[in-house]
Amino acid sequence: MYILVVIKPCITIPHCYNISQMKKHIAIVSTIGAGKTTAAKYFTQKGFTYYRLSIAIYNEIEKRGLDYKNRTLLQDVGDEMRRKEGLSILAKIAIKEFNKNPSKQYVIDSIRNHFEINELKNKFKNQLLIIAIDAPIKTRYKRITSRAEYNEKYSYKKFLKINKRDLGIGNKDNQQNNQKCLDMAEENIYNDKSMKKLFKKLDTIYKKHFNKNF
Repeated sequence: MYILVVIKPCITIPHCYNISQMKKHIAIVSTIGAGKTTAAKYFTQKGFTYYRLSIAIYNEIEKRGLDYKNRTLLQDVGDEMRRKEGLSILAKIAIKEFNKNPSKQYVIDSIRNHFEINELKNKFKNQLLIIAIDAPIKTRYKRITSRAEYNEKYSYKKFLKINKRDLGIGNKDNQQNNQKCLDMAEENIYNDKSMKKLFKKLDTIYKKHFNKNF
């Protein structure tokens, strides 16, 4: 008596890649001025919807009639919101928006606290890719002082102080703890060259985690 065993080859999925391992959403964590917004806009060209956690902070500042183009004020109000409403409040507000359009792919930035990363990971599980971007501090200083996003005038000394606060050195849990976010990344980019070089690095990451051939 013979038993016929049929083995079906993986034809449609390259290298028998497990679809459950494919990423769907991206969280970009970055030091100040390293290029997170440029990277996020790259992914919008791939069909992702761009969302900034800081939108909730901007809305709160606008409600108070204050100047939302002041980075120090943004840091203060973000810390206050986490202290009063919960450490992951900004991520929870974002997730409510994501739930309205569950079929969309999101690229998320302006993440400054590791509890926000944890909340996003709890939501998206292994479908969330965390990318960290950094650059030389003097390069970052030149970038932020050359753009008109904020009204504040930065001396290099003041930038170092803001950068230290952003990384979370000596901060409490409700405050900015960006270094812990950077440490949670699966992919790391050092953006010290041209925009073309940055896009090449992003291309490599995109092809690795978002293969469209399955």
